[in-house]
Amino acid sequence: MIGSTVRGRNAVTPRRGPERAPRPGRPSGRADPGARTGLPPWFADRAWPAAMAAAVGLLVLGFLVGVPAAFAHPIRVTAVDLPLGLPVALLAEGGVVGAAGVFTASRVGAALPALGWLGSAVVLATERAKGDVIIAADGIGIAYLVGGLVLFTLLIALPYDRIATRDRR
Repeated sequence: MIGSTVRGRNAVTPRRGPERAPRPGRPSGRADPGARTGLPPWFADRAWPAAMAAAVGLLVLGFLVGVPAAFAHPIRVTAVDLPLGLPVALLAEGGVVGAAGVFTASRVGAALPALGWLGSAVVLATERAKGDVIIAADGIGIAYLVGGLVLFTLLIALPYDRIATRDRR
């Protein structure tokens, strides 16, 4: 009976349950602070200001990489007319999303730069007052938007908690 007490001569001592093995990724065996709240460990292990700064930093990083990628996506190689800027732009942002996921060991950490990219794509795809558009509604612009969404969905779906613990062994 876990939690019951054993009565001795003059003292009452609590009975302890079986010892639990430490959780993977937690060598100390202490409980995961984010287990009750549903927060990722990289967020729950830090003080509130540091965790918010990390989250906002990843969001801004995704936005800052998305802006030059939006300007670079229509670049073409003139000799063969291949869109060279599109894969370079998507690989750059995909590298940021993947690195953020491995660094934070969570899908939420990978989703933050992707949301920053999405914010930059929405801002740069809207028409300005003078009619200027950075991400045009042509084939290459649609390929940039759809390709980015598909790439980031696949990258966010990776099991970063298992990837990060495997690399630490």
